[in-house]
Amino acid sequence: MSVAAAVIVGTIAGCSAEAPRAAGGDVAAAESSAEPTPIMGDLNGDGVLTPFEAEWLAKSKEAAAVRDFGMADGTVVEVDPTQPLPEVVRADIIGRFADDVAVTTSTTEGDVRDPRSESMLAKANELAAATGRDLMFVHPALSRVNAMDPLDTTSQIVWLSFNSAPEGGNPFLGPDYKTDRDAYIAAATEAAGTKYELLILD
Repeated sequence: MSVAAAVIVGTIAGCSAEAPRAAGGDVAAAESSAEPTPIMGDLNGDGVLTPFEAEWLAKSKEAAAVRDFGMADGTVVEVDPTQPLPEVVRADIIGRFADDVAVTTSTTEGDVRDPRSESMLAKANELAAATGRDLMFVHPALSRVNAMDPLDTTSQIVWLSFNSAPEGGNPFLGPDYKTDRDAYIAAATEAAGTKYELLILD
């Protein structure tokens, strides 16, 4: 065999020997660049469900689960937290605040109104937990026209709102009060957005 032939044979043999390693490297690179398979609850997308993510997933499923809502008359209605409340449930909830509205529209005395307001907030949170829905309530209240003047007892009906809120949360995310009912409801509807289900107590 000539020297030239030996060089050609050696070159071909070297290429043949290195080819499998190059192919293997390509496979390894492809595998390392592949994205993790999506996992429900994997918040950071790393393909691993951490204990925190597993707990979050369990709570999310529980919060979205269909549940039975006990009506004031003793009947039970099925409620899906991912859907607007059935009209019968809305009417039932509104009826539970009838006595509260009767108080808020009849007196401006703080020693009467303040405990009632606290009761209404607590009730909102209880109903939000029972339905699985965040709730915002619009209601009328009697208000003094000139609160800075103790001698001026002139009053008027104003519209304001409150909402369910976790402990430490803000239960007054709605707009400032207005004397115009329709204008207030329009503003509250915008404030409620898709997060809160809006109920009118009047």
